[in-house]
Amino acid sequence: MNRTDRREGEDAMIFETKTCTGCKTCEIACSFRHRKIFNTSISSIEIVEKGLEFEIRLHESDQDGHLTCDGCEGREEPNCVRYCPPVNRNELKSVIEEFRWRMTH
Repeated sequence: MNRTDRREGEDAMIFETKTCTGCKTCEIACSFRHRKIFNTSISSIEIVEKGLEFEIRLHESDQDGHLTCDGCEGREEPNCVRYCPPVNRNELKSVIEEFRWRMTH
């Protein structure tokens, strides 16, 4: 996993990923946690296809309909990590841990 620089006009932390398959289960779990609906367009986490790989975007403010990511504050395991397929889970967990750390420092 590599953190990439913020892109102009985006208020999101962006991570390149090697294991994500693009299933978007994390997006669905996130939207349900926030609004009790399954709607990837409001999710705080966004999976974006980049050629043969994917990047993970964690929104730091409400933007383009996406809600601000709070890292599932107060929960031991964020919903996105909890429902991520096992093959991808460790990498996503690392992304969320870094995001949580950056939120507090």
